[in-house]
This record gives sequence, C-alpha cells and structure tokens, in this order.
Amino acid sequence: MIKKLHVQGYKSLHDLEIDDLRRFVLISGDNSIGKTNLLEALFLFHHVQKPDFSNRHWHWRGIPHIPGDARHFYGALFHKFDTDGEIVLGTKDSAGHDVEVRIRTPIRPSASVAEIGDGSGPGLEAEASSSATGSPPGPLEVEIRSHDRSVEGALAFKQTKPGQWQAELDFDSQLPPVPNVIYLGTRLGMDAATEAARFGEYVERKKRVPFAVEIVKQVAGEIGDLSAIPFGGTNIVHCDVGWGEQIPLRLLGDGASRVLQYVCAILYAQGSVALFDEVDSGLHYSVKEKVLRSLAMAARERDCQIFATTHSYECAEKALEAFKDMRDDFCYVRLEREKGRIVAKHYSYDALAVAIENKWEVR
Repeated sequence: MIKKLHVQGYKSLHDLEIDDLRRFVLISGDNSIGKTNLLEALFLFHHVQKPDFSNRHWHWRGIPHIPGDARHFYGALFHKFDTDGEIVLGTKDSAGHDVEVRIRTPIRPSASVAEIGDGSGPGLEAEASSSATGSPPGPLEVEIRSHDRSVEGALAFKQTKPGQWQAELDFDSQLPPVPNVIYLGTRLGMDAATEAARFGEYVERKKRVPFAVEIVKQVAGEIGDLSAIPFGGTNIVHCDVGWGEQIPLRLLGDGASRVLQYVCAILYAQGSVALFDEVDSGLHYSVKEKVLRSLAMAARERDCQIFATTHSYECAEKALEAFKDMRDDFCYVRLEREKGRIVAKHYSYDALAVAIENKWEVR
C-alpha cells in the first residue's frame, strides 16, 4: 500500500508530495486544480511497463485523434508541455520500500496523426497507430528505480507500414509482473461489454455475485440477482428486478452500473490500486455513506488501495459517517494553489471531522 507519493513534472503538478496516505484516499480541490491529473499520474506510475502509457490519458479525456508529433503526442504529459524536463513519480510503501519512475524525452519532431481507439478497456494493453503519412515521434526514455535495483528502457514508435506505426517498449532487464491498476473516469468508465467481461471474470467466476448484489442494491434496492447474458452480439450485465425476466442493468440508470464497476475494479485490482474520478457522481445523497463504506470494506478485504476524487462537501461529510469505525483506513487530501504551485493539504479522519464540524471550506 502506498504511504507516500511524490509527483514532479507531470501536467499541472510541478512538485507535489503527499505523506501518510491510507487505504481510502479522498481527494478534493477546485476545478482544474489537478485532481484527475493526480489519478492519471498514479496510473502512469503503475502502468509504465506497458507501451500505451504515453497516450492512454487522451482517450480518458475523450480525445480520439491527436497530432503525431512528439510535442502533442506525449508532450502533454509534461509540466507546461516542457519536453526538455523530466517526469518523476515516486512512492514509499507500508514496508518502507521506495520506487521511483523517471521519464525523459529526446525529441524527434514529426507530422502525423495518431488514432488511439478505445484503449481496449481500463488496465488492458493498447497500441497507438497513425492514419496519416509522416514519421512517428522520437523515443521516450524510462527508468525505474527501486530499493534493490535500477532498470532502464525506451519507448519507441515503429512504423509498420506507410502512415501507420505502433509503440514498442523494451527494458534492459526483467521486470516484475504489471499490477492490475485500474482507472474509472467520469467521462469514460467501462463500456457495457468491458463491464460484462470484468463482471464475468472477477465476480461470476469467483462466485462473488451475492457480494456484488448487496453493494449494488444500496443504489437500486429492487435488484435480486446479477448475471452476464448475451445481448445484441455481446454479453451485457443483466439484473433481476422481479419482472419475470432479467433486464440490462444500465436500464436502471448510471448509478447502479457505476457502483458495479467499482466492485469489479476492486476485485480486479487486488493487492494494487483502484482510481475513481468523482466517486460520488450519479449517487443520491441518501446512499453515499453506504456505498463508500461498502467500497472501503471491499478494499480492505481485497488489499486494494482506493484513490478517489470529489467536488462535493456532502461526499466529505458522508465519508466521515462511512469511516467512523475504520478511521485509520481513511484520509482526505485537498489540492490548493499556493504561490503559483499546486500543493496538497492532508487531513486525517479527526482533522476532517473538526473542519466539517466548524463548516470550514475543505472542498
């Protein structure tokens, strides 16, 4: 579990440090302050061994086509598009072990257009290809340092045929398996087919359907069962609401589907990290405390750490109710601008309780 995080040179985050992190980290702050950037930085840290790490964020932002020159293709990862700089992502875990990822960019400009596609679903490998003529961008250098070794690699963009190229990532020595980190954004969570695939793999196959049903019922109380059923050429998660036949879960609204995706994500990211942007989006105020508590208990059971963002004062209030018996599992982080830089203000459970009681602004 991550106890300390350092992000330097990534997008809006020039030099950010957060200490004393817990199993459930709730992150707040103004619009455009960098909450989503922080989640993306965490994903990049865990996903840097995969060749699509340089472009995944474009898909999450709803941008399917980007210029293929280095400045645009991966320059957006760097603070103020400064591709002469360096991205540094560092963590210290609960055992005291440090891991640091460094990304540098020797640049060779080009003039092509990259097509990202759908990203193959959260946590899965994808390729980036160009649909226009031109050379691919130059390579990225990647270095991974841990307490016992250092590994170097390069992300290169290989032209497969005129107007098309793909990313290839090579390291100079063997790396440990990539953890099952997952990011769920407000704009693009799982599509229906990916949702059904994750449900089948991590809920149905592992006989966790009753567990999932109990959590989803907090949003849609009429649900009695869940299953993945063929529908229109692909599998879709269906639910039993007592109508004589099962219906697609998504017909009940975004809230039920989103909570199921949270459950699938936690089961998928066992021993790793799940990243939820605007975690309370689509949830009625009356169910937020129950949902947060259920997610926290599921994360504890699966040894999963959750980083979640919110814009809501109400979500902070509900988090206090949800974690009143699990105070050591929770912390609250507010991103603020201070002297032109973004900094993190850390609140323990008790500190947040004092702030809420006195109606201080902590969003």
